[in-house]
Amino acid sequence: REDPHERQGGAVEREGKAQSEHGRILRFCGVAFAPLLLAAAQGPGGLLATLRFENAGEARPAGFPITTAVPFAAGVLRDPAEVGFDVPGEAEALERYRDGSIRWLRVRVLPPWTALRSAFVELRRGGKRPALPEEPFAEIPPLTLVLEDLNGVERSAVLRAEDLHRTEAGELREVWRGSAVHRGSAEPAALFSADVFVERFRGVPFLFVEVC
Repeated sequence: REDPHERQGGAVEREGKAQSEHGRILRFCGVAFAPLLLAAAQGPGGLLATLRFENAGEARPAGFPITTAVPFAAGVLRDPAEVGFDVPGEAEALERYRDGSIRWLRVRVLPPWTALRSAFVELRRGGKRPALPEEPFAEIPPLTLVLEDLNGVERSAVLRAEDLHRTEAGELREVWRGSAVHRGSAEPAALFSADVFVERFRGVPFLFVEVC
């Protein structure tokens, strides 16, 4: 099952397809900064795909990784380690064909954004990848979650880093999960608990926190 917290282009929707002398050319669209697959897989040592990231805003995008999924024809790719990037990135197999080759490859990259409106990232066979950012992941501080009902009564919960467990570990992105128990100031018993997901990226000085 796909991670529901992959928000940077993790879910893609088929828009159309065409044919070329090299094989299929697939066009995909999705959420903001979702990539457009421009080229199908080439021969050994060549170009596997070119990803195009679109910026619909007026400001240059923040420098955190973008995640998407890239499809391949049967037999084209078998090991994510074969995939190289022209920017820092990482890849893993999401789904495979019956012959063991990769059908869907999850790709996480740091687009260059040398232009305001679009950025291109090439995926090439060979496994060469630029060095990852030297900056570490941001520390997870104690989190205080406060809920206020319609009568103005507040119920709070405190979640510390040691209360979280890591559910996804990557070179560029991590996801941590924990449960926060809410209590009212005049209510000694726990009322309910909430699932908390903390997402952090290498070299990014802030966190994404989602409460469910």
